[in-house]
Amino acid sequence: MTAPGTRQPGHSRRPAARMLLILAFVAGLLSACGLTADNVATPTPGAALPSATKGTNGDAVAEATAAPTSPPTASPQPTDSPVPTATARPAATSRPSPAVEAEPGAVGIGDAYFPEMGNGGYDALHYDLTLAVNPGVQQIEGTSLMQARAIHALSAFYLDFEQLTIHELLVDGQPADYEHDGDQLLVTPAEPLPAGAEFNVQVSYQGRPVPSNDPAVTAGWFWTAGAATVAGEPFGAQTWFPANDHPLDKATYRLQVTVPQPLVVASNGLLVETIEEDGLATYVWQARDPMASYLVTVSIDEYEIHEAETSGGLPLVSFFPADGPAGMQAAADQMGLMIDYFEELFGPYPFETYGVVAVQGRLPGFAALETQTRSLFFNVPLNADIMAHELAHQWFGNSVSLETWQDLWLKEGMATYAELLWLERSEGRAAVDEIVASYYDQMARGARAGFYSPPGSPSPDDLYGFPVYQGGAVVLHALRARVGDDAFFQTLRAYTERFAYANASTADLLTVAEEVSGQELSDFLDAWLYDSQPPAMPEPLEEQVAGLLSP
Repeated sequence: MTAPGTRQPGHSRRPAARMLLILAFVAGLLSACGLTADNVATPTPGAALPSATKGTNGDAVAEATAAPTSPPTASPQPTDSPVPTATARPAATSRPSPAVEAEPGAVGIGDAYFPEMGNGGYDALHYDLTLAVNPGVQQIEGTSLMQARAIHALSAFYLDFEQLTIHELLVDGQPADYEHDGDQLLVTPAEPLPAGAEFNVQVSYQGRPVPSNDPAVTAGWFWTAGAATVAGEPFGAQTWFPANDHPLDKATYRLQVTVPQPLVVASNGLLVETIEEDGLATYVWQARDPMASYLVTVSIDEYEIHEAETSGGLPLVSFFPADGPAGMQAAADQMGLMIDYFEELFGPYPFETYGVVAVQGRLPGFAALETQTRSLFFNVPLNADIMAHELAHQWFGNSVSLETWQDLWLKEGMATYAELLWLERSEGRAAVDEIVASYYDQMARGARAGFYSPPGSPSPDDLYGFPVYQGGAVVLHALRARVGDDAFFQTLRAYTERFAYANASTADLLTVAEEVSGQELSDFLDAWLYDSQPPAMPEPLEEQVAGLLSP
């Protein structure tokens, strides 16, 4: 989180100034469509989100029902739905005093690899995002409403937010002081927030979002050959909406995005409403299961929507460019079979839909990304390996999210191993052993050459590499050989069930594996994950792969 930004101290701008800015943005958006303000209908507020439950690391659940109270004028809204209202709180003068002295929330959520990533002092419960996107001038206007709960009495708190210009910032409907410095937005409400209190933060903003340029990875909002796509891992959400941008603080989402026709908006969860009016189209998406902020996506292009379902009735909704390769749909037809197979290995599919989005053009550092319920593929073939990898992330990384980024192997190693499990389905265990042997050989040669990086301790500046992906897969294959197939797959199913919609660590996986197998495994996993060279393969594998390794 090092991208520079503008410093914006002081109170929120007044509504009159904000309206002039909104009207200017609307004029630009309508001009791109060949329209004038005279033939655009006045929008009405959108639909309320059904109750959704969420808890950070098992915290108490809370309902999320609010939507923005003043969406951008540029965004047509559903006209036949009830008007949502934000959860009301007492006026500042009547709010009870905190039981203890209020303090600012921490900068950073406590991740040793990225100390300033995320924020402390509150738990985000739900985000309602309303966007108007003008690809012609690469501008967005947005209103974000975050519902949150104070973990302790708060005199101020931080949000992660880069680059964009803030027009108005309200806490529980009242103007709040704020200071916007780089990617940190410090908010000081008119009155302190008591411990345990739920509160709303509404931010209205505008500008040209671009990806974050961190040394580790480029992520966030990309303007693409089609129009735009968000690829947010690991901390790109902050490039386009104010967030607690760390997977430890998951929330539910509602997204309402307006674009010029014939553009189509793909996003997370279920498409619950589409409104077409005066050359504009508004897509309303609801993601009712808790989601890490980096997994939220918006992808805009002239997409064709392809719908199917699994044998169990799970909706499969995918988005392909209108002139995309003919083989895309045939490749996507494998999804249903993969889901059925992975449910046998990993447990029930955790979400209410799945699908893929074929994005035109390549993005720096990305071939594909497992955004929740709808994986993105960036100008790469939809082959079985990459599709299995991104699908497996729905269990490992999305439903069961990381507690810290050091444990990246938990999701990337597992997704890489899922590629091999899909191969094993058709070609047998020997094919997997051979590939794992080649991975292990690379690990051993790296250790002999003095540049080995263990899977459990990747460099923060080089997270996404062989040690975490292929090295993590080797660790899992070794664990499978150690405990046996029955205990291994029972461990995976118990792990995904116990930590569904929450967060987990390497220690949590170890605990489950020991409970299921009845074996003491801490020394075994420590050696594979943290030692300066890879240990010898377990005996059942050592004999099988000995002849495949380099001398």
